[in-house]
Amino acid sequence: MTLPRLTSILTATAMTLSLLAVSSSSGHATAPSKLDEQRRSLYTFLQAYEIKLRRKVLDRVGPDVARLLIDIADKPRALAKVRIRAVAAVALYPTQTTRDYLRGLLHHKDGGSSMALQLRRQALRSLGYAFGEDALDDILELKTDEDPMIREAVAHALGDTLSARVVPNLQTWLGQEPELFVRVAVDKALSRIQDHTRKQEAERRRGD
Repeated sequence: MTLPRLTSILTATAMTLSLLAVSSSSGHATAPSKLDEQRRSLYTFLQAYEIKLRRKVLDRVGPDVARLLIDIADKPRALAKVRIRAVAAVALYPTQTTRDYLRGLLHHKDGGSSMALQLRRQALRSLGYAFGEDALDDILELKTDEDPMIREAVAHALGDTLSARVVPNLQTWLGQEPELFVRVAVDKALSRIQDHTRKQEAERRRGD
C-alpha cells in the first residue's frame, strides 16, 4: 500500500473489529495492560480488508500509536500487509523518532528478502509524505540504487514531497534512467510537482 493521499477505503468493519479486540480481552483471568490492548486494537485495524489511514482514526486507539506502529512494523511474524500498513501509518506521526526509524529502514536489506524490499519502498514513500523537502537528501541517496524497484519508489517519494527544489534532479534523471517503468515514475513525479507549483502560484496571484 502506498501512502500518498492514502487511497484505500476505511470500512466500518475495521473499527468494529478493533473495538471487539479490546472488549473481548476483558473476559480474561489476567487483564492485559493498556498498552497490550492498544497493540491488539491497532493490529486488528491494520489487518482489516480495506482501510483508510487517518490520524484522527488511529488516535482513537490510544496515546501510544506511533510507538506501537513501529513495534508492529518490526515484528517478523506479523502479516506482511500489516507491517507495510504500519510503516505507511508512521508517516501520520512526523517526529524525529519516526523520521529516524524510517531512515533506518531505507538501508535494511535483510539479505534481499521480498519483505525487506516492500518495507524499504514504503519507508521511502512515508518519508516523502511526512517530511517533504526536509527528506530530500535521504530519498535522493537511493536514486542510483541497483534495484529498479527501489528507484521507482524513490521517484514516487520525490513526487510525494511536492518540492520544486527537486525538479532539476528529476529532469536529469529522466534522461538517464534505463528502466522504462522507473522513467514513468520519474515523469509522474515531475508532473505532480509541477502541477502543485502551478496551483500555488495561481493561489498567490488570487491573493494579491
